[in-house]
Amino acid sequence: MAKTDAIDASTRKALAGQTDTFLQALTRFNTKGMPPGAAGGLKAAPPPKLVDAFAYCAVSTTQVEKPPADLTSLLEAHGGWLHTIHEGKKATHFALTQEGHFDPLHHDVLSVTEGPLGQKIDDAIDWVEANFKEDAVVRILTFPSYYVHAFGILQDGKPFAVLIDPIKNLGKLEPNKKYPLKDFLAELAKQPHS
Repeated sequence: MAKTDAIDASTRKALAGQTDTFLQALTRFNTKGMPPGAAGGLKAAPPPKLVDAFAYCAVSTTQVEKPPADLTSLLEAHGGWLHTIHEGKKATHFALTQEGHFDPLHHDVLSVTEGPLGQKIDDAIDWVEANFKEDAVVRILTFPSYYVHAFGILQDGKPFAVLIDPIKNLGKLEPNKKYPLKDFLAELAKQPHS
């Protein structure tokens, strides 16, 4: 069964509070304190909920073009996290958080972003859970120069990748398909990047 890295309950609760503060700035979530009728008769949206948490690993262009001998090093967690945020059953946002440098149990929310990535992650994790029957650790790989996210999966000490959000034609790379990380990087290296 695929699993993510663990975040303790108190940290998750603190992150939920910080995320709520970010989301309260968005008008559609912020009807607290408004006089009756000021929200056009609309009820406040149900409170958003942090659902999944993935260690977040950034991979540079150099690492794509000249991968390290030990590819599992690209999947090492360095304190960054990506969390999906749901409104009801749908992922509508995602949050990026970072462990504190002096206290790894303290996390700070760096950003909350509305967009399709949260739902694409949910869709891809459903595929991963159905196709990785043995124990596997799932992390998010981001390739900023290519504008691409993938799941980085460690299974039996071997690294794999599953493309999450193809925003353009990526050659032979397709979403919801298991690639050895070496093959994924080789194909991604052939693509134009910023």
